[in-house]
Amino acid sequence: MPAVQREKKLGRDRSLIARLSDAYPSAHTPALWDAILDKDPYAVKAMVVFSANPAISEANATRVEQALRALDFLVVVDLFMTPTAKLADIVLPACTFLEKTRFTAYDAHSDHGWNVPSRVVLSPKAIEPLHESWSDWAIICELGRRLGYAEYFPWKSEEESIDATLHPLGLDCARLRAHPEGIQVHIPPFLYKKMTGPVGAVGRSVLAHTMFRGYPDMYRKYEGFMHGFNTPSKKIELYSQRLHELGFDPLPVYREPAESPLSRPDLAQTFPYVLIGGSKMSMYTHTMMRNITALREQGPRAITELHPATAATLGIAAGDAVKVSSPRGSIVTAAQVTNRIDARVVHVTYGFEDGNANVLMDHRACDPITGSTGLKSCLCRVEKLER
Repeated sequence: MPAVQREKKLGRDRSLIARLSDAYPSAHTPALWDAILDKDPYAVKAMVVFSANPAISEANATRVEQALRALDFLVVVDLFMTPTAKLADIVLPACTFLEKTRFTAYDAHSDHGWNVPSRVVLSPKAIEPLHESWSDWAIICELGRRLGYAEYFPWKSEEESIDATLHPLGLDCARLRAHPEGIQVHIPPFLYKKMTGPVGAVGRSVLAHTMFRGYPDMYRKYEGFMHGFNTPSKKIELYSQRLHELGFDPLPVYREPAESPLSRPDLAQTFPYVLIGGSKMSMYTHTMMRNITALREQGPRAITELHPATAATLGIAAGDAVKVSSPRGSIVTAAQVTNRIDARVVHVTYGFEDGNANVLMDHRACDPITGSTGLKSCLCRVEKLER
């Protein structure tokens, strides 16, 4: 993006990673909700949400819902009428994975796992999209064209766009279709970025059969073509000079969470327990699949885990309805008593519309480097409900 646009990225002032546009091109999510509600540093008036459920999945869910309701225009693209979709002005029905062609890479992420190969696999559609559903690709391309940016969306089909995306790797849909098991990629990811175009393709082919013929299974790469490790110093960095130059601690340093019995003893008088949220039940994925009866029978409701000593102090037994409160709000869940948790800690499972753990979480206290919210370090109290 042009520099003037990068400067407008929301949350640049809140975390290091949000300032590094090349490494993290998106906005800092908590800053987005604040911009919608407070119009600072500018107003955000419209949003399109693809296959996401921020009304449940984001910290301080009550404020997130307020922000979504405050938008002039909200569009949600999804297969289901999620809590976020219920707030939308328009819901566009997305088709399933069986109704669209897509590709994915397994085993390694770009620039990670130097000794692990990436396998690119094509997932061709089994049937045409049913009813009025569209693929995300079709919606994005048509929206781009209608907004006057047709030159950036020249493809006539999903497969054409996939071919364009995979061209730097020397792959396309036809080749992947001939190999349903997938094709391993053997050239280091940084070469895809540096060696592009027809000349780059020739260069990559030469290197693949010479210097990189044993990649990624070759050992001691740092002594060969990499000329050291993939760090600014080319060494293993226990001390990060780069972080030091950016004004951060070059070594790991412990800091008490913004909301804890030690940092906020005033809050701890009312909310004495440390709250852990964000942990998922094994039968679910994120906020999904709670509409599947067989899974819902295994995990029908949100659970609050308490140590036996804590439960006894509060007069709570397994299965009791409990109210969990924090400075942000309160939810009702079912109690579960377990020795797997410290007596000073309370754990609430994640992803339920009823008993949403994120209602309790603070979105403001974020890690200064990663921008992550403190989903494991808020304060709460627990009360038994007589029903």
